[in-house]
Amino acid sequence: MTRSTHKQVRKGLRSLLEFALLLTFARERIPVVYFDKRLNVGDAITPYLVRRLTGKDAYRVHSNVGAHLLGVGSILHQAKSRSLVWGSGVIDPRWLPGREALEHARFLALRGRLTQQLLAANGADVSRAILGDPALLMPLFYQPVRCDRHYRVGLVPHYIDLDNPVVRYMAGLPDVKLIDVGQQPEPFIDALAECDAIVSSSLHGLILADCYRIPNRWVRFSDALIGGEFKFRDYYSTTDAPDTGVLTLRGRAEADDCMAALPARGGVAKYLNEPERLVASFPFDEFK
Repeated sequence: MTRSTHKQVRKGLRSLLEFALLLTFARERIPVVYFDKRLNVGDAITPYLVRRLTGKDAYRVHSNVGAHLLGVGSILHQAKSRSLVWGSGVIDPRWLPGREALEHARFLALRGRLTQQLLAANGADVSRAILGDPALLMPLFYQPVRCDRHYRVGLVPHYIDLDNPVVRYMAGLPDVKLIDVGQQPEPFIDALAECDAIVSSSLHGLILADCYRIPNRWVRFSDALIGGEFKFRDYYSTTDAPDTGVLTLRGRAEADDCMAALPARGGVAKYLNEPERLVASFPFDEFK
């Protein structure tokens, strides 16, 4: 058996297994596609919201054997013909779903206007899609634990920036809290709430700071993020601050200037849609 044939057999067996799981858990659990290679707060929001909205747990699927939810994250390139897209976004304009997905997936909600325009230009019917990242719904379901300890600045680097020397320098400054994106939504939000302002190269560090009304600043430590600024500008297109700019921090002097300006120079972008409309766009009927 060739390596290619072996891979096809494994893929077929996985599809059969997922079909069996779909039949077994159809009424008890909800099939979901989300990034799960490592724990990351933005990706963990999808199963969290599924549980809160439906009372059912999510289980991760990898095939197209049945209808499945595609939720929070820059994962639209993973859409299939049976995907129910709820708030996903494009990570890079060059990374689009396949033709079958563009023609047959249901686009219920999309992260932002840039994703919507890109899909429409490639033939997808996105005319009824609500715009907004479902992470914006978190305040409807969770309020952070209040504590006496407060930091002047919370530093939220994207996981690829953790070893960046500027990040390490900033994390060692007085009254700065380094906040790891590799955790579940509730403890992550609790950590944000301990800070007077947030500096973040992580998209969901910024989104969650915005929806909990914590002043924040979008920063960039490197050019290593796939897609560059696309996903950030996609999100900001749904807010009252669509022209929000990124502050590049390449050295200690720039980091010091950034920190000295906070929290006064931090902003809070306001979501322009009604959260209730985003909730209503969830495909409840598909997963009764």
